[in-house]
Amino acid sequence: MADLAVETALERILAHCHPLDALEIASDAAAGSVLAQAVIAPHSLPPFANAGMDGFAVRVADIATASREQPVVLPQSGHVQAGGPLVATVVPGTAVRIMTGAPLPDKAEAVVPLEDVTELADGQIAFTRPAQAGRHIRPAGEDVLAGAVAIPAGTLLRAAEIGLLAALGIPHVTVVRRPQVAIISTGDELLLPGEPLAPGKIRDANAPALAAFVTEQGAQPLPMGIVRDQPGALRARIDAALQAGADFILTTAGASAGDYDIVSQLMAQEDALEVWRVNLKPGRPLLFGQVQAQAAPTDATVRRVPLLGLPGNPASALIVAELFARPAIARLRGLADVSRPRTHARLDVALKGDRRRRYVRARLEWEHDHYRAITRGIGSGSASLTTLVRANALLIIPEGTDEVPAGSMVEAIWL
Repeated sequence: MADLAVETALERILAHCHPLDALEIASDAAAGSVLAQAVIAPHSLPPFANAGMDGFAVRVADIATASREQPVVLPQSGHVQAGGPLVATVVPGTAVRIMTGAPLPDKAEAVVPLEDVTELADGQIAFTRPAQAGRHIRPAGEDVLAGAVAIPAGTLLRAAEIGLLAALGIPHVTVVRRPQVAIISTGDELLLPGEPLAPGKIRDANAPALAAFVTEQGAQPLPMGIVRDQPGALRARIDAALQAGADFILTTAGASAGDYDIVSQLMAQEDALEVWRVNLKPGRPLLFGQVQAQAAPTDATVRRVPLLGLPGNPASALIVAELFARPAIARLRGLADVSRPRTHARLDVALKGDRRRRYVRARLEWEHDHYRAITRGIGSGSASLTTLVRANALLIIPEGTDEVPAGSMVEAIWL
């Protein structure tokens, strides 16, 4: 069976990942959630025309001839403060003092900032330049009009969105439930991070790293511990994850074709294997399928959950998680865009290609008018987490490339 292209594998994975069910939560607790329903503005924002700066509201024609050599002097005919009622009107030939955010007086056409005028001893105001109509005025609805879509569905709610909800007086929003992602490490050689080392044993770095990764993606990690190299034990742990409410399952190791590769064996036995072996380096032994509880009925109502089998080497596991688990989780969360920001960078040294697509760890640094991709000193070991500590991007070296010369521009994915 030929290895799948990266894009084909991702398409197959995303085809089985759909936004989860929606729930209503308080707006002030919604940061990091994704909108399931668009937010419609109940009123315009701002709800009334107001001043954009402290200054004087004027009619444009009254100061049209103003200059430093021949200032136009107007008397102050009123004062409007933010938060107060609108009681002023700009009478022709006068100016109204106004504070930032205060309602715009009737007949006002512009606001002249305080720093652009001279307040004279007799209470009159000297203007030294003309004003452009609409200058320093925030029209009603400038930000959003009543009845318009203020925030579309599929939007990640960040600080700006939470602020906008508050400004519109919207106390609750409907968001997509955050996925629960079960994490299962496999291998007889694994120890818990706090256990002392023993001959032939290593501590499990994958589960803590992936739990942090899942949290970074806005999902909830569901640690399921270590499973030894026994298919029955893995099946029982998958059932436990499903019973605990897992919406997505990540496993590490056991995804290849060896005698102790229990994840691929189980998926093959249950006819659940949909993706296996992808044309990339590192991370070729990748598998994907959907699992259901062993005792679940076989009718159409059964809950089937995506399972992604990652490599056992920690650096490879995180790279493959970035390429495939991250967009899958984003889709489950309901994000409209599941892509990661990319850029182009100039290679500091030549890089060898491969028949497979390579994802090379690098550090990007801005240099004059472009990014420089530093690979020297980063490292490339599949088990080396320090390589990812040093890196902030993955360089994409297309499949079938012999060598990419130093100085070449290559595509890079930000980490």
